[in-house]
Amino acid sequence: MKKSSHISKIGSRYARKTLFMASMVVKRHNKNFQPFVQRLEKKGKKAKVIVCAVMRKLMHIIYGMLKNNADFNKNLAFGD
Repeated sequence: MKKSSHISKIGSRYARKTLFMASMVVKRHNKNFQPFVQRLEKKGKKAKVIVCAVMRKLMHIIYGMLKNNADFNKNLAFGD
């Protein structure tokens, strides 16, 4: 019997809550993330899996921006 997956409880719960809500908004309204979201939907991923993937992508983008002291660059973030 296959159980549904869940978000890991490792790390800051405040960061997890913040990223979850931010990723919900990004998933619906951010045009830069739409190809990424549509690609996951086409693969048949469930809504929560897509939200978690967006959370991870947001975290990587934020980390890269802070590390390099740079502004958001779509080409770097999505490899276009």
